Amino acid sequence: MNILMRSMAVIVACTVMGCDSGTGDSDQKTTQVKVQLNWFPESEFGGLYEASLSGEFLKSGLEVELLK
Repeated sequence: MNILMRSMAVIVACTVMGCDSGTGDSDQKTTQVKVQLNWFPESEFGGLYEASLSGEFLKSGLEVELLK
C-alpha cells in the first residue's frame, strides 16, 4: 500500500475516533469526506466499507463517499 493510501486511512481513522457522537444534538452538522480507494478491491478497505454500510460514519458526524 503506498504512502498516500496509508495517509488517507490514518486521516479517516483519526477523524472517526476524534468525533464526539454522545452529544445527542439532532441538528448536528455532518462533515463531508471523500476517500479515493485503489483500483482493485483490497481487504484493508473492509473497515471503511463496513463503517459506511453500518452507519458508523454518520453516527460520528461524517458523510463519507468511497470513490473507486
